[in-house]
Amino acid sequence: MLRVTVLAVLTVLTTCMVCAAPAQATLWMGVGNIDDANNLNFGYSATNYANGGTGPTGEVGGMFSFQTSGAHYYGWGVSTLDFSKSFEINWNSTDPAKMYYDNDGSYKSDNAVLAFFDRDKLATGSWPNGTGLPYVGVRLGGGSTTAPGQAICTYYTGVDSSWGNEVTVASSVVTQTTHTFRLKYDPTEGSYGRVSCNFDGTVYTMNLSQGDRNSGAAFNTFGLWQPQSSGWTAGANVDHVYFGNIKAFADGVPIPMDSPEPSSLVLMGAGVFGLLAYAWRKRR
Repeated sequence: MLRVTVLAVLTVLTTCMVCAAPAQATLWMGVGNIDDANNLNFGYSATNYANGGTGPTGEVGGMFSFQTSGAHYYGWGVSTLDFSKSFEINWNSTDPAKMYYDNDGSYKSDNAVLAFFDRDKLATGSWPNGTGLPYVGVRLGGGSTTAPGQAICTYYTGVDSSWGNEVTVASSVVTQTTHTFRLKYDPTEGSYGRVSCNFDGTVYTMNLSQGDRNSGAAFNTFGLWQPQSSGWTAGANVDHVYFGNIKAFADGVPIPMDSPEPSSLVLMGAGVFGLLAYAWRKRR
């Protein structure tokens, strides 16, 4: 009887370990991304809003809102990228990445950002209009239920003080809707590199200038971040944004996507070993 019990439990444990194999992605790191008092709570989510409620669960996103100071991000560290290297989000993948946008009906600003960024500069920078906060990615937010939000593909080099290095890919993002997107940066396109964004099937491009290319901008993280500005009210203007089916690459190297927290796997393992101990004691 003990042999059968042990075999059954070990089978469960082995199955759980096999299912948990992608847990390498639990090395995603969160800094300042959970602050319920200020309406901030984003990271891994066992939901599938971005996929329209169908298919496998698991995505990144959550609740975003205005923040006045500090770093607020959730991402995966990458070998430092600069504008001499390529990076992408689903550009060469069979399926596009997906996003889901929802707001509470009041005015919104551009809150949620999915991008390649420099996490070391988030705590000192303000809204990235030339204040030393380089990133390349998608920004989503703005609007209300009567005045829809915006989706913006953008790049900032940290030296350009204008708003010219972005393109509005959707000026009417209706609340509680899903959308598809792909994004890439290719250093060989254009004279000094090009950012391309495919949003809901339409392609938009932005060419870097020589100053952009030589700015020294670098990116050491891929993931989510919440912009901050001293002129905002902390916790105001809440957006709920989720990103799913993400396949990102940094200089050709795939970025493992997120999975449940390691603690849940540890608890599962502890429960299984508890069953083993119980069976052993009962046998004796």
